[in-house]
Amino acid sequence: MADTGVRVLICYDGSEHAKHAIEGAGKLFPGASATVLYVTESLAHMLQRYPSPDSFVGDIPFESVDATNAEVGSSVADEGAALATKAGMTAVARCVTSDDSAWNAALVAADEIDAHVIVAGDRGRSGVRELVRGGFSRHLLQHSNRPVLALPDPELAHARRKATHSSE
Repeated sequence: MADTGVRVLICYDGSEHAKHAIEGAGKLFPGASATVLYVTESLAHMLQRYPSPDSFVGDIPFESVDATNAEVGSSVADEGAALATKAGMTAVARCVTSDDSAWNAALVAADEIDAHVIVAGDRGRSGVRELVRGGFSRHLLQHSNRPVLALPDPELAHARRKATHSSE
């Protein structure tokens, strides 16, 4: 398939939601150049969010933990790039280790590749947890300076369609 000139950043974590997002992106942007991004948080950032006693943290080999996480993340990104290629896009994998939130790292990556659109799966969570913490795709939508495509969970989308049609 010929390159369309469209650059897509696909946020991928290996979940079924993310796989569905890749399928959707392939249908909407056939022939696009896709960067499939997996973001891993640095151990230092995780410990800032979830504080631990100093006695526990003292002997942790931060660099080797981050390196292992990056290695695993690279294989997840490679899996996503293979799925994106199968879906009809020209794809490359990218893994970044972030000292910030995953959604912010995705926005930085989108700027770096000058993405025309950011694609993410949406789990469709609701309730207090979503209200307080917000979800990845919600943060992308709120903070992005470029279009964001958040594809809903397929089962949730089906249930919503069914509910809409049964109320008519």
